[in-house]
Amino acid sequence: MPKLFVFLYFLFLHFRGVTQPLDVNYSGVWGFMTQAGVNWFFGDIGGIRGVGQPFAKDWNLKGTTPNVAASVLYNATNRMAFRLQVSAGSLKSDDKYLPLDDNSGRRERNLNFRTSLFEACAGVQLNYRYFVDYAVDNEPTIGRFYPHAFVGIGLFYANPKALYEGSWVALRPLRTEGQGMAEYPDRKLVKPINLYFPVSLGLNYNFNEGLGMHLECMWRKSSTDYVDDVSARYINPALFDKYLTPEQTKIARALHDRSGELNNGRSINKEGDIRGLPDKDSWVSFNLGITYNLWRKKYY
Repeated sequence: MPKLFVFLYFLFLHFRGVTQPLDVNYSGVWGFMTQAGVNWFFGDIGGIRGVGQPFAKDWNLKGTTPNVAASVLYNATNRMAFRLQVSAGSLKSDDKYLPLDDNSGRRERNLNFRTSLFEACAGVQLNYRYFVDYAVDNEPTIGRFYPHAFVGIGLFYANPKALYEGSWVALRPLRTEGQGMAEYPDRKLVKPINLYFPVSLGLNYNFNEGLGMHLECMWRKSSTDYVDDVSARYINPALFDKYLTPEQTKIARALHDRSGELNNGRSINKEGDIRGLPDKDSWVSFNLGITYNLWRKKYY
């Protein structure tokens, strides 16, 4: 029992040292963040099982892709900062990620995609930098550990491609779901740059007044459902001849319905069958990063 008390005593001293307050005021301070981590896509293609589940319920690690990011922050107060972030990475998914015994029809649909991804967003970051230090008359002070939350709005660039005869082919020019065709007036051509809405939670640790590290999970909701080029129903493939060149028509016919690749060349779909669900695409990242405050001022 005495050994246990000695152990707990030194453990308490260790955490008191780790969480000791910093004599610093971050109001008016500019900061810079760099991050690296991984992305996961949540859309129509791929997933875990069934017709598709929202967010983490359809999480498949086979769709892991890298990303990097950099941010500039202006700390208006100790609790609130304005943040501008740019990032680069990629997204991918494949219906073959679903298990062999899946009976939803997604695996037999046999679609895949990948895209480079470039993002820029701006928003507000809320920092809970304070904690109560009971050794200083219960006054809140700046702690080394603190959480943060971020919400913003941004633009992203994506250009979905599918693997076709050993090469990655851009999908948007092929109008695989009738985008921009008069016969489907509700299916507009998709622009390469679209809006998205990022939300994140993070945990920070400051080594000193200027340098720290953080772990952050950021979720993005897109304004479009065509990040993976899948959203609606199968169209009449004869329409490709009307809107595309002969070479494009050949590729579009092959890529708009790929079920025949797993069914001895015979398609299991017809015009009007469900190809995707009209829910906006999203993706999430987990990043580890470094924060550096460009200058700081202390309490005196």
